[in-house]
Amino acid sequence: MEEKKKASRGERWQHFKEHFYDAGDPEQLSPYKLFLMLFLGSLIGSLIEVLYCRFSNGYWENRTSLVYGPFSLAEGFGALILTIFLHKDAHKPVWKVFLKAFFWMSIAEYVMSWGQEFVFGTTAWNYSNMPLNINGRICLYYSLFWGALGVLWAKVIYPVSDRLVAKIPKKVGKVLFWILFVFFVYDCIISCFASARFNSRRAGEPPKNQFDVLMDKQFPDSYMRWVYANTMDVKADGSHGRTMSGKAEKYGQKHRKEMFHPQKSLIVFMMPSSSVS
Repeated sequence: MEEKKKASRGERWQHFKEHFYDAGDPEQLSPYKLFLMLFLGSLIGSLIEVLYCRFSNGYWENRTSLVYGPFSLAEGFGALILTIFLHKDAHKPVWKVFLKAFFWMSIAEYVMSWGQEFVFGTTAWNYSNMPLNINGRICLYYSLFWGALGVLWAKVIYPVSDRLVAKIPKKVGKVLFWILFVFFVYDCIISCFASARFNSRRAGEPPKNQFDVLMDKQFPDSYMRWVYANTMDVKADGSHGRTMSGKAEKYGQKHRKEMFHPQKSLIVFMMPSSSVS
């Protein structure tokens, strides 16, 4: 019995290695394809965020989640979630795809909001002023948007993206994958350290070692507030403080929430509440 289990695990591992770089079949997922969806979703989503902010709010403001490069992890994870749940739905009825995306993206949005506030005391979006919202974390308006985006993703965006990824020569794809993967992981890790040190500075803590000194030099407060421009502290009474950049308040933005949500990222989740208002 034990030998059969070992053989089964060996077969699964061999299958995993053989199909790691698979692309071209929309109904089959691979680590290679999923990572590229995450990476491209983060990159394109960040650029869309910046343009949307400019044309909807009247000012330019950064919409990234990492300290290096224009990457919005919220959009990246959104692309990942839509790919995982909708990759076999290209030919299914529109209403079924819509409801599926509506449901899963609303859950994801609520869980991220709750987790961020519960663990770190901050939030990156607040729907309290929107009709039919649930605890200010999700609302009907944006859940409908997620449903519509899911239909577009399943019917057009994902199938086209899969075909384009399949056209990358395999040798080039392998090299490209590992370069992007190592850089992306490094970016996430250094962003975590930079955010942790930023939080410590906000709490008035001096550097404890040379690494802290390096973080202070490389990622000063002005830079970190630019990176996490739309993040808000959650005060003890449940109200929200000013955004990091203060531009939303300066320009009289009615809702601190836009069509997309770049700060729904693990990096923003690290930011605890503080006395900054």
